[in-house]
Amino acid sequence: MRVLVIEDDDAQTAAYMVKGLTEAGHTVDHAPNGRDGLFLGTSGDYDAMIVDRMLPGLDGIAVIQALRGRQRGGADPDPERARPGRRARRPA
Repeated sequence: MRVLVIEDDDAQTAAYMVKGLTEAGHTVDHAPNGRDGLFLGTSGDYDAMIVDRMLPGLDGIAVIQALRGRQRGGADPDPERARPGRRARRPA
């Protein structure tokens, strides 16, 4: 299984998750912030994602909203519209 971990809080926490998942036989990529996570999420084909809620640059909810919008066949997501406290516009 291919897994994306988007985690910024502590390098040890991310390393622990990546190590454990890798030892369990999964292929794991790590992104240290929301923008990098969104880039990897849109450019990779992941079976699962572990996403921190409070990320620098772009929070975890906005990352998931942008990826879901892209999955539904919408236009490429604009992460600036999906900032915390603002609702992302849905494609017409």
